[in-house]
Amino acid sequence: MDYYRGKVLEVLDEGVTYDEFTQLDLPYQKVKAELDTGAVVVVEYGDVYGLQSEQLVQAGDAVVIVESVGSAGLQYSIIDHYRLPWLGLIVGVFIVAVIICTRWRGVGALVSVAISLLVLVKWLVPQLLHTDYPLLLTFSTLVVVAIITFYLGHGTSSQTTLALVCTILALGLAMGTASFATWLLDLSGTGSEAALSLKYGFGQDVQLSGLLLAGLLIGALGILDDVTTAQVQAVHEFKQSDPSLTWQQLFKKAYRIGRAHIVSLVNTLLLVYAGTALPAFAVLSTYSAQPLWVVFNSETLMEEMIQMFVGSFTLVLAVPLTTVIAAWWFSGEHRRRT
Repeated sequence: MDYYRGKVLEVLDEGVTYDEFTQLDLPYQKVKAELDTGAVVVVEYGDVYGLQSEQLVQAGDAVVIVESVGSAGLQYSIIDHYRLPWLGLIVGVFIVAVIICTRWRGVGALVSVAISLLVLVKWLVPQLLHTDYPLLLTFSTLVVVAIITFYLGHGTSSQTTLALVCTILALGLAMGTASFATWLLDLSGTGSEAALSLKYGFGQDVQLSGLLLAGLLIGALGILDDVTTAQVQAVHEFKQSDPSLTWQQLFKKAYRIGRAHIVSLVNTLLLVYAGTALPAFAVLSTYSAQPLWVVFNSETLMEEMIQMFVGSFTLVLAVPLTTVIAAWWFSGEHRRRT
């Protein structure tokens, strides 16, 4: 099969077909489109997969077209709208906003984001498909990512190094928490359609439970960056304003900020994970024949709840851990002990 970018020139036919499997009337279209090669073809849309009315196209729309060989020769079908140019515009506006608000530090943060994505997509994900030790591989990769992104995003300073050390320690706690939770709940990693497609649709011999754990660790690292750097900076600022503070006093002052951070971020995490899991909630809620406890016991819903739990629990542990280490360091206790 070959894929092309195309532009809809004209809608030739439009209607609905009855789908026996879903027992719904599903819309379809036949359109004339121009490929990026300059060829003009007649394209079917909705002939393979059922469409929603919001997916219908009109003249002028940019689309993705696949060319396949059928019994009647070459056949063309629209598989999606073409969105990359608009995504590029959104990303460009975001980059400009970050640079305006943070100046040169924003450039480092953007570079670190690009490196993180490159490492995760080009290295970690392919390796996860063939490794027998997904948790160890993920942890070691994320440590390398953290080292690069912390120093690029926050600069080389004692605060950055402390935040990095605390992040790695908290990530180790997250690894233990995620492993214990998935073992206790007997999660196999088959709670998402994408995971099942990878395992059975594409014939990949992959440990889905390992992918689940890797996803939990990646999510935890994203939370930890914000928490550890904020707490280390808070302790540093208190010490700068009053050098006479002991490490216990520094801890108490900074931990008051940390508690507020925990409350706000736990609520944020709940809403973020609930938002991403909304389709799963909607699907499960349609199974009216199942009791509510069966719905909540499903692996699909359980995986989403464990993601929220691991992220929130890691956050709760990271705040006091980071605060006590930073207070001990900036108070000079480490020099007195040596």
